[in-house]
Amino acid sequence: MNTGELRKDNIKTGLADVIFIFIASFLCITLLSKSSFLYPVNDWVDANSFFTVGKSMGAGKVLYRDLFEQKGPIVFFIHYLASLISYKSFFGVYLIEVIAAFFFMFFSFKTSILITGKKYLIVPVVSGAITYSSYSFSHGDSVEELVLPLLAFSLYTMIKFANDNKTDNKLMFINGISIGIVFWMKYTITGFYIGGVIYLIIVSILRKRLIELFKNACMILSGFTLVSIPVLTYFLVNHSLNDLWVSYFYNNIFLYSQRADGNNTSIFVNIYNGMKAASSNNRVLFVLIVLGIVLMVLVRRKIIGIVFCSMSTMIFFIYFPQVCYRYYTLVMYIWIVVSMSLVIVVIDKIANAYIDFTKPVFAIILGVLSVVVAVTSSSNTPLILTSKDQLPHYRFAAIINSVDNARLINYNTMDCGIYTTSGIVPETYYFCKLNVPVDNITDKQLEYINSEKPEFVFTLSEIFDHEEYSLVEAVKYTTQGTEFYYMLYGRRDLGLGE
Repeated sequence: MNTGELRKDNIKTGLADVIFIFIASFLCITLLSKSSFLYPVNDWVDANSFFTVGKSMGAGKVLYRDLFEQKGPIVFFIHYLASLISYKSFFGVYLIEVIAAFFFMFFSFKTSILITGKKYLIVPVVSGAITYSSYSFSHGDSVEELVLPLLAFSLYTMIKFANDNKTDNKLMFINGISIGIVFWMKYTITGFYIGGVIYLIIVSILRKRLIELFKNACMILSGFTLVSIPVLTYFLVNHSLNDLWVSYFYNNIFLYSQRADGNNTSIFVNIYNGMKAASSNNRVLFVLIVLGIVLMVLVRRKIIGIVFCSMSTMIFFIYFPQVCYRYYTLVMYIWIVVSMSLVIVVIDKIANAYIDFTKPVFAIILGVLSVVVAVTSSSNTPLILTSKDQLPHYRFAAIINSVDNARLINYNTMDCGIYTTSGIVPETYYFCKLNVPVDNITDKQLEYINSEKPEFVFTLSEIFDHEEYSLVEAVKYTTQGTEFYYMLYGRRDLGLGE
């Protein structure tokens, strides 16, 4: 077997390939993401917080200065755009997810061509079905999901560099843009790029290409700067650079990444525990990664260096914090295309005389089977086609919207979606609770309630004992296997409560 050379990137993708990949991405997001029109609502607290802040920016609120959040600014710029499409639903987010899924699968296809030398449409389609039905996909609309196409593009360029032994200034510039976007969405994910840069530096030094390395660095920095200038300008114009520093950098580095009980462990223990939990909940992913590593040694040794560097730094930056949530691992799914491509290479050598897996019929058959399996295995699909009338989100929204100019606060809980369905823009900084352990958030929320007396207070399975508020309605609601009580309180003078 040829253990070194990859295939030349001279196989072009045609319109039929693009259409097929788009249909596959459309089906994956439509059937598997809670942002889809087939679902009544995306009930994930993170997605709703993104959307609430995004639409609030459209109403004149300044990110981090007027509303409390800790994700990167581009996340909220994206959700501001989504709110322009649909103000009280996730339809705009859904369209963005479809576009992101298309480019993720498209660049996965391009990477597959580099590794196999043939057009196997089954690779991106099956990879997409596995990714979007995974445990780590969670609900849909995570930052990790939105950056997948950027990572897939950069993985393609990395494999191309390992294959061609030369860089391309235009691709380096675009990679700089990609790094900039990812950095201003969630900077820990840039660990993937750090490994790629390390590999580039090592190879350039060994081959005595220092001038080329300098040009590459300039191109990457230029792309990064192109993204960073408008981001920083937004905060400069709004006199909120310090708010950016505190919310996105300080809080994430010194608060969000620490355990609430203070029992912090070493970085290596964190990585071990994170990998252990991720592998037990994403078995298909880690089996494919291990299989891919073995097959790289056997049939494609040339890409071992770049894959090892990028995967190692990605793993380090994902799992070194003290806390680790299920959606963190989603970015690891970009490696599936490498594993599946290598599997196809081996199968093709064995069965080439009998079966031609490049034929569209195999992509269609395996694509349909993959989507069926994905729908049956996804934790999201129990909510699909549920009537809106059954959900507290819309029942509460109808009550809230019956009062003119109503105000709302989520007291001592995360954003459960009532801001979204009611279309309300919060007026207080601590509009909900986040996973950042900031002191006295509930006290400050109570100060707002006592002084401003908003018409409605929402709590999650918590009795709100206040003399000026009464319970309007409580609804039992189950999400991701956990049962909650969504509770809406109204000011007594409205005459809506008990």
